[in-house]
Amino acid sequence: MDLPERAGGPLIHFHAASVGEISSLAPVVREVSREVPGYGLLVTTMTPTGRDRAAGLITGADVRLVPYDFRSAMRRFMNRMRPSVIVVTETELWPNLLREASRLEIPLVLVNGRISVKSIGRYRRVGALVRSMLSQFDLMLMRSDEDAGRALSLGADPDRVRVVGNTKYDVLAGPVPAEQGRALRKRLGISDAAPVVMLGSARQGESEILLEAIRAESMETLPTVILAPRHLENVRLIEAVCRRSGYGVAFSAGAGESGRAPEAGEAGGAGRAIIVNEMGRLLEYYAISDIGVVGGTFKPHGGHNPLEPASQGAVVVAGPHRDNIADDMDYLISRDAAVITDEPGLGAVIRGLLFDPARMSALAERAAGAVRDKKGASRRSIEAMKARGLLG
Repeated sequence: MDLPERAGGPLIHFHAASVGEISSLAPVVREVSREVPGYGLLVTTMTPTGRDRAAGLITGADVRLVPYDFRSAMRRFMNRMRPSVIVVTETELWPNLLREASRLEIPLVLVNGRISVKSIGRYRRVGALVRSMLSQFDLMLMRSDEDAGRALSLGADPDRVRVVGNTKYDVLAGPVPAEQGRALRKRLGISDAAPVVMLGSARQGESEILLEAIRAESMETLPTVILAPRHLENVRLIEAVCRRSGYGVAFSAGAGESGRAPEAGEAGGAGRAIIVNEMGRLLEYYAISDIGVVGGTFKPHGGHNPLEPASQGAVVVAGPHRDNIADDMDYLISRDAAVITDEPGLGAVIRGLLFDPARMSALAERAAGAVRDKKGASRRSIEAMKARGLLG
């Protein structure tokens, strides 16, 4: 690997594993850029997809792949870069990176620190090694009291552990402006009063579950259904599912080479489905939806981000497969801001919500409020680093 050139002046090195961790780290990098603008910014990841994601989310930083965690490679890298501070995210405990930082007396900070229930047993089996690595951190900024407790149980210094919250809430944009939402509804041919149910990040087999659940309730007026596949290569499969279920189909960005947006009534049929065949606009479609069904929770995929529909004021409905999003769902449930069901109960839940506008509105408001209340972890992280004397 070619070593990067080192620019003059103090440098902060931010490191994350891949796409998910970069999303949590990006708001911290942006906060540093605003609050302490005199530093150069280096962002490294382990994977090309993470690097590409970082380049898209973070401006004004040198974004690179980090060397493999071999002692000789990491030593050359650290000798060349000599950052003033190294900030790693979640559970990026790379022994040689930490060792080289300690050798060069470079302060180490963990942000969005996370130690899961699953991983703590594994860490305890190598307790001496983990204690040694944790002792090298000058500051450990944890997502929750539970994460902090697990770090302490593994031997972290209580004086260096702080709970500041989860930075991924800071990634979420605010609500889409109402005028923008009305314009999108008009373009899609959805009247202002029409109910909309959206399945976001749909995995294979979940579109069928949702469409059949709605049809089984024999509602006089079927809601418009928006289906946003996790992978765009599944668009045509979802189209076939819709047509088998008796739904007319339109595409958010038009079908084929024409690029036409759907017009009112274009989908036709006994029900209307709009398939999102474009990337990067999930929040906009959640913003025009009354109900946001969380993809990956009705098939065993562990679930996708429930905070996205919540942030846009859609009622969050999730299925039984929530392993990957357990913390977020537990939080929303604790705020009475989400509904949990299973495949047999999905249709009744949707019908019950659509026929109880007052409850639906209250759930949506609590969901949006829950996200707002969790924001600010990135700012608190910077304040903690300043208070520790790690940032000027």
